[in-house]
Amino acid sequence: VAEIQQQKTKINLSNEELIVTAVGPVANENFTNLGHLVLKLDSATEAALPGDVSCSFTNAPEIKIDDRIEIN
Repeated sequence: VAEIQQQKTKINLSNEELIVTAVGPVANENFTNLGHLVLKLDSATEAALPGDVSCSFTNAPEIKIDDRIEIN
């Protein structure tokens, strides 16, 4: 599992690009150990909660069953 980094990681969700703007101190640990990821589309520069990953976006993704998520 790649480490999610602020301003360096892009996430493609439902064919929309999200840019990571903040990563909480336990977000990567939760993702690695639990497979749990909390994405917030709030463009925050500081994570509100320790497990949050905040992202900016141009178009909000319309999430459907069977959609893919890619973390680059």
